[in-house]
Amino acid sequence: MNIPATKARYFRVKGENLIDLQLFMVGSLEHVEEKAGFANCYDFNRFDTPEVEKGSCPSAEDVIVLSGKMDADGVLDCELPAGRWRIWRFGASLTGKMNHPASPNATGLEVDKLDKDAWLRYFRTYIEMYKDASGGMLGSRGITHMLVDSYEAGPATWTPSLPEEFRTRRGYDLLPWMPVLTGQIIGSAARSELFMRDWRKTLGELFTENYNRLNDIVAGYGMKGTYIESHESGRAFMGDGMDAKKNATVPMSAIWMSNSYGGSMLPSAISDIRESASVAHIYGQNIAAAESFTVNGEGQCAYTYYPGNIKMIADIALASGLNRFVIHDSASQPSDDYLPGLGLFKYGQWFHRGETWAPYAKVWTDYLARSCQMMQTGRNVADILLFYGEDTNATAQYGGEYIRMLPQIPAGYNFDYASPDVILNVVRAEDGCLVTGSGQRYRILVLGGSCRKHMSEQMNARIASFIAQGVPVCYEDELAESLKLEGISPDVVIPGQAGTLPDTIYGGDIPLNRRGHDSTLAGIQFVHRSCHAERSGNVILSEAKDLDIYWLCNFTGSEWEGEVQFRDGGNCLAVFNPETGETAKFSGKVRLKAGDALFYVITDQPLDIPDAAPEYTSSDIMTLDNYWDVEFTQKGGEHALETFSTLNDWTTNSDPVVKYFSGTANYRSTFTVPSGSLAGLEECRMDLGDVRVLAELVINGHNAGVLWRSPYISGNILPYLKEGCNTIEINVTNLWPNRMIGD
Repeated sequence: MNIPATKARYFRVKGENLIDLQLFMVGSLEHVEEKAGFANCYDFNRFDTPEVEKGSCPSAEDVIVLSGKMDADGVLDCELPAGRWRIWRFGASLTGKMNHPASPNATGLEVDKLDKDAWLRYFRTYIEMYKDASGGMLGSRGITHMLVDSYEAGPATWTPSLPEEFRTRRGYDLLPWMPVLTGQIIGSAARSELFMRDWRKTLGELFTENYNRLNDIVAGYGMKGTYIESHESGRAFMGDGMDAKKNATVPMSAIWMSNSYGGSMLPSAISDIRESASVAHIYGQNIAAAESFTVNGEGQCAYTYYPGNIKMIADIALASGLNRFVIHDSASQPSDDYLPGLGLFKYGQWFHRGETWAPYAKVWTDYLARSCQMMQTGRNVADILLFYGEDTNATAQYGGEYIRMLPQIPAGYNFDYASPDVILNVVRAEDGCLVTGSGQRYRILVLGGSCRKHMSEQMNARIASFIAQGVPVCYEDELAESLKLEGISPDVVIPGQAGTLPDTIYGGDIPLNRRGHDSTLAGIQFVHRSCHAERSGNVILSEAKDLDIYWLCNFTGSEWEGEVQFRDGGNCLAVFNPETGETAKFSGKVRLKAGDALFYVITDQPLDIPDAAPEYTSSDIMTLDNYWDVEFTQKGGEHALETFSTLNDWTTNSDPVVKYFSGTANYRSTFTVPSGSLAGLEECRMDLGDVRVLAELVINGHNAGVLWRSPYISGNILPYLKEGCNTIEINVTNLWPNRMIGD
């Protein structure tokens, strides 16, 4: 950072966490290390260098390139014009970065991500290893796709072909400007900053173009394509995240479970998911996937997750546009002698047969599958296209080090992110909207992120052409007013919801620390999918051709109901529950328990579905407060049989088999239904209260379902009840930490 030219015998600097201080005799390009790419930076435009006094710095013409003037011993032999010169010697080396996490015999130096030939050699060698190990099982007979994980290789700033690539792409020579990478201002501060943008743009293009070569590589092996993540949040580098994913067969993001850092409730993580969804919408893949429910096992997080406390993160992802979950990870567990088993180093979801709730996982995976099936129907509907600026990316602008807020989108509207490539090369103006080849239609362009501070001449001209063709354009802080002025009504009107970002979350004993994070998804969130003039391809609504699907999710933390207004017309005929798979006619009022996510289907075509349940009042019939015979069978051979006169906490039991039990315990009892008490009932449900963490209910030998999230209230058990004596079994599953504490 520059300070005014100052002569002094002593200097005092005040500041927190000051490690080192050096004072220099010349002005410098501010924050040069980050701007040159030697360290990650969230906002390159945050630190503009003040203009220097005219004539106080050399011009590009003053720079003499001395390449070839040094011998093998490092002796520089050259003649320079008279005067005082500063001489730089530039070199390049490996960064020393190793791939991780990996077993020792699979660990080595990262490949040069900027070199086309090195990149291609590396990936072909990698695939050949799989081909040999699998006996040629690539393509339709074996491994069908390659998944490229999050970019974690750190900054890279050189490759041998860089001078040639820079000249071809930017139209001028790189070498005379390289002193700027040290902080030397050449020409002017503004011109030096412009060079830095060209430098970063060139590195970013080389980086993302190599990503986009992967489809050609896998096609050569008969494989179907690629799943590609990029930089997630804190790993943001120079390459644009949307550019890295735009040619992927399936663009991907990452979903982290909540820990002390907030997981995928953080704005940067939500932006990563929406970034991939925006790519899928704009470039036409339709599918937006994510490495899902990843956990860092440190901090007592290993094996602490189950369907009930995973659901919120899954719903956050769905609200952000995701429609395919790729669960991390399902590692082979060849032996039951060592339970619960391991994943990838300290990382997991540990989603394998050794998990305590594995026998009941289908109720959860069915929820994910049904939700994704509906979210893949038709195409996404969003009114707003949000351009986050040049020389940046979505996760940096909305969740980076300095800006930790999601875009402030008014309630009832949805949006997609747009990269510079989207603005310059993909969208076109048509009838006052921005449209894409994939069929997306946006009614307003919002300039967010760094747009107010910096836009190139090319970008300014492109946006001016949109305005001339009648496309509404505004800055982000003008959005609410612009929507009103342009007459763009909300897609959904939800009573009592004025904004989209209150700081509340819903239910479950989720191990997290929300303090210090500025925003997450809350309120009632929605996604709108539209399918017209063709069959939906949806197995649930297979006969419907013209339909609109609205997904509503309750993040308020309590039960919510109201008259929701959907903008797209037709008769709202159906409500679909992805937890149960049940479809019923819509009664006209939205009712959502805490954590509920339901689909509302609008179509003018009749659907053969049952009527909605009528309005009802509820009352307690009876409370089960008698004895329970409880059987504990620990994997590994330990066994205990207890009789509980009242329900109690296993960890207070004197028997270590019970005290440290992990798995499924079988509760058995009987109860008497008084004569006449079932007469006239429409339905009967059982409230199990506080369950840790999953329960299967069996009434008189009939399976009444698996209850996997709060509130633990069963479906209708009236068909299974009888007057007089009834038997009940409840299979209660807890988590592995209890057994691990005992071990």
